[in-house]
Amino acid sequence: MITNNSLWHGVVEDIHDPLKLGRVRVRIYGLHDPRISFAEGTIGLTTSDLPWAHVLTHGAAMNGIGFSPSFIVQGTWVTGYFRDAFKQEPIVTGALNGFAQAANPNYPDTFRDPQRIYPLQDHLNEQDVNRLARNDFDDSPANELNAGSPLVEEQHSLSVFENTTHNKLARHKVLINKAADRTLGVRQVSGSSWDEPYQSYSATYPNNLVMETTAGHIKEYDSTPSAERIHEYHKAGTFYEIQPDGSKITKIVGSDYEIVVEDKNVLISGNLNVTIIGNSNLVVQGNVTQEIDGNVDQTIGGNITQNVGGNIDQTVGGSVTQTIAGDLTSTSANITLNSAGETAITTGGNTSIITGGIMTINGSLINIG
Repeated sequence: MITNNSLWHGVVEDIHDPLKLGRVRVRIYGLHDPRISFAEGTIGLTTSDLPWAHVLTHGAAMNGIGFSPSFIVQGTWVTGYFRDAFKQEPIVTGALNGFAQAANPNYPDTFRDPQRIYPLQDHLNEQDVNRLARNDFDDSPANELNAGSPLVEEQHSLSVFENTTHNKLARHKVLINKAADRTLGVRQVSGSSWDEPYQSYSATYPNNLVMETTAGHIKEYDSTPSAERIHEYHKAGTFYEIQPDGSKITKIVGSDYEIVVEDKNVLISGNLNVTIIGNSNLVVQGNVTQEIDGNVDQTIGGNITQNVGGNIDQTVGGSVTQTIAGDLTSTSANITLNSAGETAITTGGNTSIITGGIMTINGSLINIG
């Protein structure tokens, strides 16, 4: 039976569960005091003396179905209860947000992360709620977020308690990195260019649901009115963002591989612009069929080389005009020219016809001279 005396709160000191069940070791406030005084001296409970606590999950907790263990880190304040009368089987029911504080000088080695990683030094005296969820700078496309100047991680003060000032470094580094790494001036065939669109971040608390890992991977589901967006970001800089109007930005800072086992259909109702800074290679193991309702314009700065294993059949409904600044050389087994009308050959220099066999010229009237 669980009673009010069974409820507790404390600090996670170990997350490295040898059974990989997502358990954590918690130093419980008022129970696991690191300094227990006896007449003979002082005995302290080390982290390894603390019992393992199971963490309440939000998944099926069966055969790997659902979510993997929580993102609780060492140094997190958690709350829970004991499921036994001897207080040896703690259950963690959740984590507690607050303002990240430095270690208590009275307990420099306990009630904190033993590895001294958390809380992060640049997050001390700041709310534990993610900066992207808070948006204390009121970042939006209307102000400095997209003003074209580099973003900086500025410091402001926030008075929370009487005679206490908490600093807040509120602009998230992902906003700074994405603003600094925008791709600009991508050339198009028309001679114009396009830029990577501005990020559409304009969150208001508490509308932005943010998940961030210890490595810095981020997912956002932002329900801010008129600024609804979905954003997924890898710490290396690869991301996709669905903006309030439904537009999508995808940026890959490494290589991209796409494998489609069966068919793929693509419909583009507008225009398609493709810019390739390197080379383009296409291998088609079947046939290629193209239907073009309009014109085809090609500008080639170098040479064209074609190797055709079979025949070339061309049907032209109009005229064919070729302007060749150099020479024209054609080599074949036989040459047949058929003209339904007149044929005129005009040269500015000499004309030589050399044949190794018989040359036959037939016509109702032949004029030479």
